[in-house]
Amino acid sequence: LIYTTAKKKILIGKDVTKGLGAGSQPRLGEEAAKESEHEIKKALEGIHVFSLTEDITSIAISLIEKYSKGYGLKIPDALIASTCLSHKIPLFTYNRKDFVFIEDLKLLNPEGGMP
Repeated sequence: LIYTTAKKKILIGKDVTKGLGAGSQPRLGEEAAKESEHEIKKALEGIHVFSLTEDITSIAISLIEKYSKGYGLKIPDALIASTCLSHKIPLFTYNRKDFVFIEDLKLLNPEGGMP
């Protein structure tokens, strides 16, 4: 949490993880999320969550085929980009470098305007 630029931060599983995070241990991460379920739900109020669809998956596969070797596009970023492309919405991100090369993906700065 020290290095993130996010304005709103949640330390999940404070008691379960002793503030050290889950350390790539899925079960510990799950316990931490359960411990902090109320805080997580409160932070996500008003945020729309998109389900993975066949269209999003198909677009993601195309993006990976097109951009993984030349630009190093990773699967999570391909899924993020394909969700935006499928729903015809811009991507609000500070992380331009992992998305700027994706054709037809509109990038916006989270604080407003073009990055």
